[in-house]
Amino acid sequence: MAIARIAFRNLSRQKRRSFLLAGAIAFGILVITAVNGVVGGILVNAENNFASLISAHILVINYHFLDKNRLVFQIQNEKPYDAAIQRLGKEFPIKYVQKRTSIFNNATLIFQTESVWRQVDGVDWKKDSVLSHQLDILQGSLTGLTGTNGIVLGEKEAKKLGVRLGEDILVQAETIYGQQNVIQATVKAIFKEDNLSSGTAFMDREAVNRLLNMPPGSFNWFGIFLKHFQDQDAATARLQTLLSDEHLAMVPRSETINTNFNTLFGKIRKDKDKTSRTLVTDLNDQMSSLKGIFDTIQNIALFVLFLLLTVIMVGLNNTYRIIVWERAREIGTLRALGTQRQAVSRMFLLEALFLAALGTVTGVVLALLGLTGLSLVNFTSHGATDFDIFLAKGHLTWSFDPVRLIVMLVLVAVMTLLAAYFPARRAGKVDPAVALRTTA
Repeated sequence: MAIARIAFRNLSRQKRRSFLLAGAIAFGILVITAVNGVVGGILVNAENNFASLISAHILVINYHFLDKNRLVFQIQNEKPYDAAIQRLGKEFPIKYVQKRTSIFNNATLIFQTESVWRQVDGVDWKKDSVLSHQLDILQGSLTGLTGTNGIVLGEKEAKKLGVRLGEDILVQAETIYGQQNVIQATVKAIFKEDNLSSGTAFMDREAVNRLLNMPPGSFNWFGIFLKHFQDQDAATARLQTLLSDEHLAMVPRSETINTNFNTLFGKIRKDKDKTSRTLVTDLNDQMSSLKGIFDTIQNIALFVLFLLLTVIMVGLNNTYRIIVWERAREIGTLRALGTQRQAVSRMFLLEALFLAALGTVTGVVLALLGLTGLSLVNFTSHGATDFDIFLAKGHLTWSFDPVRLIVMLVLVAVMTLLAAYFPARRAGKVDPAVALRTTA
């Protein structure tokens, strides 16, 4: 304890020098903490926003071929799926399950001489109540849409078509049998679009089934929204096994992991067996490319911190060599009073650690203050609508990866000890008699 008190006291003897060294460490920690916090927040927001958009963490899709080239997405018998999902819910808490019919190859929305090409999702308005909380309705309402040909459009779609609330449009799509089909739909609501919801229109599921010539009550994918996002990977793997136990032909998980929809559908169309199979995928699979990019950014930031700390530690090493020379008489006195060599070395190492701790805490605190201030800014109101997917209601939030944070702290501590080790070792070897005769 006495050695620790002396080491802590020594930091205040050369305030300017300690301030500069701690400040350099604080700057490095500030940068890496801010980068990790922003990147972590972006990933969390993107995951939450994408999950909200499709109302699911895990997606289950079944496909089969009507002939050699006619690929159809359709859940033909939902009982084995319901049984597997029910068993899954006993192991992993499920918030809700929704069943939709989506036109994956998009539909054409036509009004007078204008047209747009959009994905149309068929929603069970009675059971899929989550959508009403996700869409920012500008005009109209989502009530009373069950069993109707009502359609919900984004404001950009409505503006491009020149259509108003209550007017009728035509929705054209290819049926599961390959023919073109058209139904008339009435605009019942218009919602505010962002990067997440743009490009998608919503109708009653039965209306979409009629458009695609699918049987009443059918759908083409399940969406499972978990209560705990961190269960996603384990729950996906478990559901794959449970569905296989229900004697369903499955696409191997090795083929779907870290693979986005476009790549998956491309593989499906090349399926040589031309049989009915079920695939399970989740948000982590769909966001693997994005996560890879941000993981690279964080790794680069950590490497930059390492380079910055290397420069700082060279300065720290040289500084402590000077300090050992300046404190030669003090070291000699301590040794003459019976202080062991190891204790003298430990004093200098502790002093360096205290310095690193001061810089680290200062850097983290400054980073947190900066990130908190940044999170108060509403970027959407300032026109940054292109980045909606990375924001939480227009705000940039922050989140830390505990592992990366621990690695950063350990890196600072280890490099500080390495920088001070040889000067501290030299201080422990000082001859008391020689040191007491020095004039330094």
